[in-house]
Amino acid sequence: GSPSRGSSDQTLTEDEYSQLAASTVKELEWCLEQLETIQSHRSVGDMASSKFKRMLNKELSHFSESKSGSQISEYICNTFLDKVQDLDMQVMRTSDEVPTSKARHRPSDAMSQISGIRRSLCHTNSLTTLPKYGVETPHEHQLGQALADVDKWGCNIFKVAEYSCGKPLTAIT
Repeated sequence: GSPSRGSSDQTLTEDEYSQLAASTVKELEWCLEQLETIQSHRSVGDMASSKFKRMLNKELSHFSESKSGSQISEYICNTFLDKVQDLDMQVMRTSDEVPTSKARHRPSDAMSQISGIRRSLCHTNSLTTLPKYGVETPHEHQLGQALADVDKWGCNIFKVAEYSCGKPLTAIT
C-alpha cells in the first residue's frame, strides 16, 4: 500500500483514489459474498480462521513470484498452519493460478475467490444441533450452574473452563 499521509490537507491523486476505490470494492464484494453464503451455525472461530487464511494468502501471493518466495510461502504454510488449512491454502493457490469464469470477466475479483465458498461453510466438526451453552461437554449441568454466576463477581472462570472442555469464552458468549 501507499505510505500514510503526514497532514490532513493533502489529497489523494486520481490514481491513488482509483486504487483505494478498487481495493475497497474488492473487500466489500468479499464481505457481501460472505454474508450471502453465511450459515448461522458456523462458529466465529471458523469465520476468523477463514478471514485469516484469506489475508495470509493475499500476503503470501506476493512471495510466490520468485523461487525463494515460494519456498518461504510453503515453509509458513507447513510450519504454522494445520493440515486442513494447508489443503485450503493449496486450493487457494490453485484457484489463483486457474481463474474461474467469473474471475476472467472481472479480474478485480481476486479477493472474492475463496476456496470452498460454494460448498457448505460449516466446520467439519459441526454438530447437527447446537449445544445449550455453545460447547459440547459431558458436564452440561455443572457448566449451567457455573454460568448462573457469570454476571456476579463470584463467577469461577476456571470451573467454567473445566466444564466447557477448555472453551470458557465460547460458553460465556
